[in-house]
Amino acid sequence: MNGVINIITKDAKDTQKTDVIIAGANKVDQEYYVARTGGELAGGYFRIAANHRRTGAIQVKDSPREDNAWDAQRISFNFDLDNEKENIQIDSDYSSVTTETLWPTISVNPPMQSRVNIIEERKHYFLQGRYQHNLSEKHQYSSRASFDRTTRESDLYDWNTQNIDLDLEYVSSPFSRYSFQAGFNARLTESEVINNGD
Repeated sequence: MNGVINIITKDAKDTQKTDVIIAGANKVDQEYYVARTGGELAGGYFRIAANHRRTGAIQVKDSPREDNAWDAQRISFNFDLDNEKENIQIDSDYSSVTTETLWPTISVNPPMQSRVNIIEERKHYFLQGRYQHNLSEKHQYSSRASFDRTTRESDLYDWNTQNIDLDLEYVSSPFSRYSFQAGFNARLTESEVINNGD
């Protein structure tokens, strides 16, 4: 009932090797590709990763229909630069998933309830930049800006949402046991749902 999820992404400099994985199996787990590489760039380190996975539909019990087939791909880019004076981080991500799912429909006429196959396409875009500057051992400021957008399109509905987030922070430690911190945050969220079906 209670828990904490802590996701820690490795620095780009810690994932410099090149990895490629190709796999294929039965009707359910059909295809799986993963590739990742990294290198040095502008005094820092970068990482590029991409993957693709295709999963076949599962037979629905006591029904000729099949459910939950999906096709997903993702590509991400990360950049890190870290030295005594400044720290720069850039993260970007794009992913898309196409699913074919059985949705229940309810009617006032017999048979009251039935199922229809709905194909839904989901896309997600994410970009974040963070900059930290150390004025001295006791004074530093940082800024972070991010943008993400998610879209879902199907025969029943379209759903779009996007967020813009901005953080500014200043930390001063003039005394050995005390520090002063001031910050500002602004966030803009937009969302819309469009009904395409009954």
